[in-house]
Amino acid sequence: MAGGEGRQCHDKITWQEGGRNYRARPSIPSTESEEVRVAPGRDSDMAGIKALVGLSFTGVIGLTFLMLGCALENYGVYWPLFVLIFYAICPIPHLIAKRVSDDTDAASSACMELAYFVTTGIVVSAFGFPIILARVNVVELATESTLF
Repeated sequence: MAGGEGRQCHDKITWQEGGRNYRARPSIPSTESEEVRVAPGRDSDMAGIKALVGLSFTGVIGLTFLMLGCALENYGVYWPLFVLIFYAICPIPHLIAKRVSDDTDAASSACMELAYFVTTGIVVSAFGFPIILARVNVVELATESTLF
């Protein structure tokens, strides 16, 4: 296979050589085996990058509004900044579960499911904490008279 490792995949033979992917199609009638360079899936890569950029943009907007809401002179209450703790600890259960989990071939494991459950609890707490602060009157809710 021209120095690269090959594997049979249905009716195509694919291999990598020098960081490039090649595919020979034996089903095409020709005197010699054709080598066709296969470009990696750039559409799926771009979709992932676009999603990551969109999520980070909305995260920055949310954090900006959180900081502005705490720093306004009329309110001067910094309790809502404790929501940042929930944002910081949110990925920790997933990271621990990936490190501890041994079975990577299974579709689901108890450790990963527990990590998803704990992460969901943290995310719900991040939404619930400001509601509780408003309920116990630690944080004032903005009314039309306080906005202007």
